[in-house]
Amino acid sequence: MFNGPSSESETSMMLWIYVTLAALSNGSAQLLLEQGMRDFAVQSLGTSSLPIYLFKMLTTPLVLAGIIAAGVSMLIWLKILTYAGVSYVFPIWMGLTFALVLVGSSILSGEAISALRIMGVVIIVTGVFITAMS
Repeated sequence: MFNGPSSESETSMMLWIYVTLAALSNGSAQLLLEQGMRDFAVQSLGTSSLPIYLFKMLTTPLVLAGIIAAGVSMLIWLKILTYAGVSYVFPIWMGLTFALVLVGSSILSGEAISALRIMGVVIIVTGVFITAMS
């Protein structure tokens, strides 16, 4: 029976694996939701009632996939909290998510990344590593 990591290095490795998976699923959720809502935005509320509009929105395939990815991210996040305190892992998780969303939006949506944004991401990722060393 598996009782979890047996050493501090295994715990640290598992934490990084979980944080990376959470960041990937959270970043994917954001990108899926963005694209799904762009596709959905061409529809208008028009004469539809709000419940019908919400149902249509929530059943849009990319929006639904984004919601599922966000749910997966939250489940992984709950597991992460069994390994370390929120003040330690939250900045790492969000920093990685921020960098992944920036790169993903450039690749998938063709969004331009300015030099200033790149500098900002470098600062954030540097902060992530500083936080991880503490």
